[in-house]
Amino acid sequence: LMISSNKMLYKTRIQVSMVSAVVITLLITGIITLYNISEQYRDQQEYTVLDKITKISSGINKQIVDFGMPNLDEQAEVAFNSLADLNGVDLNIFDLNGKLLHSTQPKIYENGLISPQMNALAYLFLNKLQKSEFINRNRIGNLSYIAAYVPLRNSKSEVIAYLGLPYFTNEKDYQERLGIFLNALINVYALVFVAIG
Repeated sequence: LMISSNKMLYKTRIQVSMVSAVVITLLITGIITLYNISEQYRDQQEYTVLDKITKISSGINKQIVDFGMPNLDEQAEVAFNSLADLNGVDLNIFDLNGKLLHSTQPKIYENGLISPQMNALAYLFLNKLQKSEFINRNRIGNLSYIAAYVPLRNSKSEVIAYLGLPYFTNEKDYQERLGIFLNALINVYALVFVAIG
């Protein structure tokens, strides 16, 4: 009787150890993978924003070199808004002091959701440190977004203004991707539990 209960206890210990190892592995793998997916998603978003603002600023810089810096009259604002619509983005132009000259979304600034001044870090990096680009993560209430900034240059390569591109990521898409991944991970481990028996 004593030998059969020891065998039973030994068998139970092995099963508990196996299940514990699988659960711990599941948790560690899940946490590491979620972290990596989050980082890859952020990197992809930053790359997308930088690519867009670089292409747009190249076009604007070419116009400035060919025709000079336009006055921000009604016609220039319509052209600027058309450029933003064509690229499917919002754009802001700031002067050399970081003050907003024009935005494709003026209501955000008029309603005081965002200051009409350029982001202080962006201004520091572009104006004082002479960097060619800057990306920053910002928040308006619960909404987080990425903002990219680049200098606009004239034919003498002098900085004459700054272009800002706020990029509002699709949080729902990101959550759906994570949900699909977690669902697949749970299904795989459920199969492992069934196989262990």
